[in-house]
Amino acid sequence: MEIIRFKNTIWDELRLVNEKMERVFRDSTDPCGLTLMQLRLLVEIAEHPNTTVGSLSKTMSMAGANCSVMCKRLEKCGLIERFRSPEDERVVQMRLTEAGSNAVEETTRSLRQRYEPIIHQEPRENINAILDGLSRLNDLLVRMEEASCSDSTNTSIPTKE
Repeated sequence: MEIIRFKNTIWDELRLVNEKMERVFRDSTDPCGLTLMQLRLLVEIAEHPNTTVGSLSKTMSMAGANCSVMCKRLEKCGLIERFRSPEDERVVQMRLTEAGSNAVEETTRSLRQRYEPIIHQEPRENINAILDGLSRLNDLLVRMEEASCSDSTNTSIPTKE
């Protein structure tokens, strides 16, 4: 029963963290008409210009189809542009438009103004403990996932003889 309590506690805490992140960061993303995930995607494109949907979906841990839909939406909004690679025309790459760059800059500026003072007031060991805890949780879940995958490959279906 301990595993059920562990799962439920993790689920509840992550849901609450996600809800709070959405509320906290909404003031900075709303003026640009962005969701937090759209902003995250734009920042990733800003940091890796000429990226592809495939590499972007891996980096962001998103399904390729979901990432593609989000990119199409951002393209319609004029925040990114997609273009064929000059080296291999089968490859479609993306980069920010001027409007996309402005949205990232404006949102980043707003986030820094609002929240850097709070982060700087927090003891560094607390920040490190939070990041370390998230990393440890991810490591644990990776091991659980690996155990699940190895169990499924070792499971055989009984046959009638």
